[in-house]
Amino acid sequence: MTWGRYRVCFDLTAPVIVIDFETTGLSSRRHQITEIGALRLLPGEANAPIFHRLIRQPRKLPASIVTLTGITDDLLARDGVEGGDALRDLVEFIGSAPVVTYNTAFDLGFLNAACEQHSVQVPRRGGHSCALRLARKVWPGLPSYRLPDLSARFGFGLDGTHRAVGDAVRAAQVYRIASADYHNRKISSATRTWSEHKPDHPKPDMGQILREMLRAPR
Repeated sequence: MTWGRYRVCFDLTAPVIVIDFETTGLSSRRHQITEIGALRLLPGEANAPIFHRLIRQPRKLPASIVTLTGITDDLLARDGVEGGDALRDLVEFIGSAPVVTYNTAFDLGFLNAACEQHSVQVPRRGGHSCALRLARKVWPGLPSYRLPDLSARFGFGLDGTHRAVGDAVRAAQVYRIASADYHNRKISSATRTWSEHKPDHPKPDMGQILREMLRAPR
């Protein structure tokens, strides 16, 4: 299962779904999703619609996961839903919008495995992008690209770290800033190239350059 074509960066002029998962371990084949957090980034709107589900588990959680996330067996038994129901709700929330995760290899690996396990179909795919890869591209040379470290660097705060909604919100904030930097650099590069190679022509229309950059395949 795929989620459409990979894009280095979406331009955020249309809704984008940012997703995060908490899991029982690191292997998408051996471990399970315990919590789903997602939000719909809407152009020009500060308050993003939030999606949240806890998922019941067939066995007790590892003690290390309880310590890391604060998610307990009692919490999942009380507030959790069946995995298939949670995934179908998530697919409906995504709709045809593009998907952004912080670490695509991890997050979409778990999502694909869970959808396969629960026979959940994903009929509409709007493409996907990785906030981690984008951060490495636009901010090379940082000492760490861990989501908590980038969040601290930008002053986002660390409330709800290692919980799906909190991390989805931070991933969205990182992606929004990285996306702006990415597109600003493309515009700057286009202007510099024009200046170097066509010095006798009129100054380019910056609005037109932006429109062309956002239409170009990435």
